[in-house]
Amino acid sequence: VDIADHTSRYVLSRFWPQAYMSCAVIAAAAGQRACYCIESWASSSQKPFRCLLLALLLWQIKWATSRIRHMDQSSNRLVRQFVEAALDSIPVSPSGSILLVQGDTPMYVAKYLSEVEGLRPDITIVEPDMLGGAWYVRDILIPYKPRLRFPPGLPGSHSLGAVLRATLSESPTTLIFCLPGDLKNHDASLFFKGAGSFSAVPYGLMKRLVYTGLPCWAGFTPPPTPS
Repeated sequence: VDIADHTSRYVLSRFWPQAYMSCAVIAAAAGQRACYCIESWASSSQKPFRCLLLALLLWQIKWATSRIRHMDQSSNRLVRQFVEAALDSIPVSPSGSILLVQGDTPMYVAKYLSEVEGLRPDITIVEPDMLGGAWYVRDILIPYKPRLRFPPGLPGSHSLGAVLRATLSESPTTLIFCLPGDLKNHDASLFFKGAGSFSAVPYGLMKRLVYTGLPCWAGFTPPPTPS
């Protein structure tokens, strides 16, 4: 992974597993020492104390297993149902739609439903905060998300607003939504006074980004003409 950009460095600093290896070694050494001390104390104690220690150990194991059963979230479908409802609420557009997803939980669920289960293949899912990563743009968006268009320049050097404007200039009927509707890290490139800005319009569980240069109904199926 190229760490020349700040987004890649942030991802590595957050998810770099090698940083936790030293903590694992220290925890293992502490656990081994604790077991040795307990074993030494039990061997030098009288039989009632050994029975008491064994009973406490068995109770702890039983308590832990009972808590694990209560913490089972395999049947919790709240996030899945939320993301499914959001995807299903996006109308089918001839030019397709773009869904900007922020946050690990909704983003992973949306990507799984789209890429694995094939739900709404007409929707391009983008993590806007990752646009600053050259590898994300070069290796993921450009090859696998052809609906997006990028201005000339190095991958990872464009703002979200510049990418969306380039996309709409070629395909003005593309619909753009945001889940959840918070794009505070991209306000400067999206929301400003003048031409080329966007407006965030509430749309069910999400917000829809409307380009100032296009009518708000662009991309939607036009209503039937009254006879």
